[in-house]
Amino acid sequence: MYMDDYTPPTESAGDLGPPPRPPTVATETPDVPPPPPRPLVTHERSAAIRRFVERTLDAADTLADRVAEGLGLRRS
Repeated sequence: MYMDDYTPPTESAGDLGPPPRPPTVATETPDVPPPPPRPLVTHERSAAIRRFVERTLDAADTLADRVAEGLGLRRS
């Protein structure tokens, strides 16, 4: 085996690199367009979440007021 047996064939321009790749093209397209994206949170759900957060914060505020009054930090 000689060194010449291992050399790759050269391009016509004399480059040792591979030839450039052809551009990639889509072979298929969907028959129908995808459905429109659904909203992440509906109006009813966001209103329910808002009510839950408001009630939770109101309860925490009431509890904090009672603790502050019990410790004598506030007057009722």
